[in-house]
Amino acid sequence: LYTPIIVGVVRQRKADGLTLSTWWMKMIAYTCSDIYAISHGYPLAAYFDSLILTFQSAVLVVIVSYYQNQLFSVHFAVLIVGYALAA
Repeated sequence: LYTPIIVGVVRQRKADGLTLSTWWMKMIAYTCSDIYAISHGYPLAAYFDSLILTFQSAVLVVIVSYYQNQLFSVHFAVLIVGYALAA
């Protein structure tokens, strides 16, 4: 679903028009869905698409952060640590 966006950003080498907070929220929402499905013992087939979307959203968070020069900011580091602790 997000692969064309990833390819477009990498080819253009800019992330104009993409909001970092949107991709953070998408990644968090998909992660919550993944955690729920895993903790309730659902079969992998039931949530595999959500895992793929989580991964693609995470890739977009990194790419958008990189091209918007926010990858090595303190704000980004705090969000990564918070996300890791929450997951």
